[in-house]
Amino acid sequence: MATCATRPKKYPHVFTAGDRLPEILGTLDGVDLTGYTIEFDLVQPDGTVIQKSTATSGVQITDAAAGQFKITWLATDLVKGRDQTAQVRFIDSGGLPLTSQDFWITVKSKHRS
Repeated sequence: MATCATRPKKYPHVFTAGDRLPEILGTLDGVDLTGYTIEFDLVQPDGTVIQKSTATSGVQITDAAAGQFKITWLATDLVKGRDQTAQVRFIDSGGLPLTSQDFWITVKSKHRS
């Protein structure tokens, strides 16, 4: 039996530690997100998992019919570290997951002037 191993994709999401309210804007093409729950997890370098969701806070569906959403960070969410693992999940109104995507986020040190 064949197995399929996937690796997280490297997207150009680079933030600065301590940033206030930086966002990731996304679109799930061809999907009306009405009634969906979107969940987002970020694993920090120390293993702490930051969770965001439309059911709690931090994720907002901005245009359901167009499949558009945004994820908003708190300043304390972004801790310096390269290639932090993140995952976004889309769950339909019946509780069934539509898709999930793993990717990496890099957080740079805050430069002082």
